[in-house]
Order: sequence, then structure tokens, then C-alpha cells
Amino acid sequence: MNLDPRSTKTLYEQIYEYIRDEIRKGTLKCGERLPSTRLLASHLDVSRSTAQLAYEQLLSEGYIEAIPCKGYFVCQMEALYRLDTAPVKPERIVEPEPNTYRYDFVGLLMHAEHLEAIYGVGPHTISVPRICSADDINAEDFENAISDEIFQKIVAVIRISVPYTGMIISTRESQKTREKVLDLGISQISGGSRTSVGGYAEAETPEENSAQFDVSDTRTLDEVVNWLLKLGYIPSFCTACYRAGRTGDRFMSLVKSGQIANCCSPNALITLQEYLEDYASEETKARGVAMIKQEMQHIPNPKIRERALENLKQIAAGERDFRF
Repeated sequence: MNLDPRSTKTLYEQIYEYIRDEIRKGTLKCGERLPSTRLLASHLDVSRSTAQLAYEQLLSEGYIEAIPCKGYFVCQMEALYRLDTAPVKPERIVEPEPNTYRYDFVGLLMHAEHLEAIYGVGPHTISVPRICSADDINAEDFENAISDEIFQKIVAVIRISVPYTGMIISTRESQKTREKVLDLGISQISGGSRTSVGGYAEAETPEENSAQFDVSDTRTLDEVVNWLLKLGYIPSFCTACYRAGRTGDRFMSLVKSGQIANCCSPNALITLQEYLEDYASEETKARGVAMIKQEMQHIPNPKIRERALENLKQIAAGERDFRF
């Protein structure tokens, strides 16, 4: 390990990042003992407090554990991070409880971190479904079903942990629940959903019900759009990133630099304008037009803002399918 005293990163950060990366790569394996803070400090010619800070950071993030009277050991990380290699046999394993939501939840977050660490690309979107009642299923029969409070906490922690990702919630959740989690970080929401086979083409009779789950939020799309506008959100119908191939590392570079605002904001506004022109009720249209006028001024790049304003005029004249 070579420390650079001229680096913008502190010495403890350099030590922490080196050990973290060695664990992620599998060089330091699960159960392997690390040197004491005294030995590490002596070897690197730094203060013991610097070594302690590095270990404390690794402890807080779950990379290592401290066992009284024994020392510091690498935690069970390798099997989760090295997804593209053969299974490993760690010496000491603490088995999680697979029948609880915590198992899936922690696995999701660690998988996101793995993708970032190994490939530099995290999840594009994360859905947050939970078991709900359907034709032959009663959610109350499942003792491990997630309460509203826990569900909201999960949404909040995912948003904090993966700030760049889109988060999706479906109409299986009620209007009240959906409104609550919008404030906690949900960015994609459905409306007017049909979950049965061919449900968008024709309605089914109760006897022929083939729905995947019961829809709790039964409002029409126009009602959902109007509701979002009332709450101060911009309803966007944009699919530009998929159509333009802005996925993977191309998408991540835009998101993490903040430049996505010059794509998402104008795309949201011009696709909202298309919806207002073609499908919206008069009340929804009035609200949407006011929202577009207000938000158009917040597009960072003046050239993009000017082009988006021109697109709005073209949409009003009958043209469609613009995107950035």
C-alpha cells in the first residue's frame, strides 16, 4: 500500500479505500485477519489514530468486524461481490434469515454496490413491489408481509443509498401510500393500470378475472396526472433514454454529473405537452400548461431551453415525437 501525502484525500481515506478495494476484489477473503491498528500504523508510518479511523470506516460499512480479544476480520462480502467467479467457502459465516424482507433488501443494496464497484454502473431503475391481494391470494395470510411503515422506510433508504436511480411504484398500492412515498423518493408511477391478460383492449368479467394482482389505485390516467400536478410534480411520459441508447455507463455519466437535467427536464415538459394536447381533460390541461410555463425557466442550459420552447410551439401546431 503506497500512501500519497500530497493527495486531496486524507491518509485514513487512502487506507480505507485500499483495504475496501482489496476486499471487493477478493484479495482479502472472508474470515481473513487484518493487522492490528498498532501494526498497521507502524508499517505505514502513520499515527495509530489514522489506522483506527480507516478501520472504523470499514466497520461502519460492514466490510470488517471486530472480535474482542482476537482482532479485525474480513466479513462475508466476497460471495456477494464476486458474482462472476466460482463460489467461495468462507471460514466463518453468519447465515441471514431468507424468509424476511431484510434478506432481499440488503441483497438489493449490496448488488447495487457491487455493480458500481466492479462495472461502474448501478441500477437504472428499482421497483418496490410488495405482496398484495389478488384473485386467490389474501395478503393477510402472509406473516412476513411488510407494513406500510416498513415499506416507507425501505423506499427512503433505497433513495438515500442509490440516489441516481429511478424508483417505481405500481397501482397495487393505494393513493394514500403512493402519495407518501412520492415525498420519500419515488420517481416513476403508473396510472390507469390493467393487470389482466389483454386488459387494455377489453374489460374482463369477474368470472374471467386473470389479473396478476388487485389494483388499489383505480383512478384514470388523467386523474393521476391531475393529482401529480396538484402536488407540484411534473408528470413525464419520456422514453428518450431507452430510444436513444442512453443506458448503462452513458446514462450513469449523465446522472452523476447532473447533466441529465438538460435531458430529463425538457423531455418531461415536451412529453407532458403532447399528453395535454391529445388526451387531457380541460382541468388537467390548464394545470399542465401552467406547470410547463413555470418549469421551462429552470432548464439549466439556455440553448436547450430555447430548443424546448420551439418544440412546444411545434407540438401545439400538431407535430409530435421530440426528444433530447
